[in-house]
Amino acid sequence: MGSVIEAEGFVVKDSQGVVRARLGFVGDDQNYVGLSLYDQAGRSRILISTAGEGNYDRATVLLKDRSGARRAKLNVVNGISHLVLSDAGEVPRIRLSCDPTGVTLIEVLKSDGDVAFSTREEPVV
Repeated sequence: MGSVIEAEGFVVKDSQGVVRARLGFVGDDQNYVGLSLYDQAGRSRILISTAGEGNYDRATVLLKDRSGARRAKLNVVNGISHLVLSDAGEVPRIRLSCDPTGVTLIEVLKSDGDVAFSTREEPVV
């Protein structure tokens, strides 16, 4: 039987001492745990996290570009899945969502955040 290592967090560094990954609680909130992955320059590029308390439940994958801008976010919040694609200024440009009953929504957004195109599909019963 293998050994078990227990900790509130882990940090992985490369041979140059650059942080490449962190796993643990975020801030003082014990309900929010995440795994952050960093590029060779030590920039945060990917965050996988989960949080939940009471009736609130969330799982998220966040992708950042080289400059640190949040470019893609996939999450499931209280059973509703969402995908948001943003431009380099972190302005959401495409939003997709699907609820547990199959209702889907697709939105294409203008640079000011207004909806340029939207379509909603209800499941056929």
